[in-house]
Amino acid sequence: MEVEDIEYFKPCDCVSSYVMLVCAKRRGGKSTIIGDFVNKQFEADKLDVAILFTGTDADFSMIKKPFRYSAEEIDKLDDIVQNYQVMNEYNKIADPPNKFKIRTLVILDDLAMLYKSKEFSDKLCNLSVQGRHYSYKPLSLSFIIITQKICCIPTVCRCNSDYIMFNNISSMTELDTVMNENFFLTDSSREGKKRARNLYNGLITSEPYLFIVCENHRANVRNYSDYIKKYVVKMK
Repeated sequence: MEVEDIEYFKPCDCVSSYVMLVCAKRRGGKSTIIGDFVNKQFEADKLDVAILFTGTDADFSMIKKPFRYSAEEIDKLDDIVQNYQVMNEYNKIADPPNKFKIRTLVILDDLAMLYKSKEFSDKLCNLSVQGRHYSYKPLSLSFIIITQKICCIPTVCRCNSDYIMFNNISSMTELDTVMNENFFLTDSSREGKKRARNLYNGLITSEPYLFIVCENHRANVRNYSDYIKKYVVKMK
């Protein structure tokens, strides 16, 4: 498998009610890539509301003040989920024209201290496993979890994420985690792992500002190109 065989990721093709992990070092382009992703979702009419929980209140200018919360307001996340559960139950008995049709994206922006707490880790695990069951179509409730360290995210959450997006990972521990969980799906033999690492190294150095996207929601995976994509923001 050559780098040229890997297609570009299309934000408009995301599944409904997804969980996405985004990992990169500080100043590694996380906000740029997710800002581009959110804008393209809005432009394609795939999204109605974007909500941000952040410790710095920086970046993501497309998300206005009423939809921005600090890390100390994280309890608002429970309110959002509960509201969706209520709307989801209502939709089961409502006539199609009367159903709620709100499509919401919640961004958790590098809440490092929260990620370390057991209570919030359990919450992330629950959202990754049960989240899509709170928002059947025509509802949609999706989550983007941004982190500098993929190992800060619980294993259950990582393994139940629909998308994992990352760029160059310098830590061997972090890289081994990503490779073991996402890159060895088609061939876990010694030669298969070697080819996977070569593909990773080739992709990550092929273009400036490139992120690799693993589409883990794909069911029928036979080749790397079936579920691995590349995402590049063209800087203006």
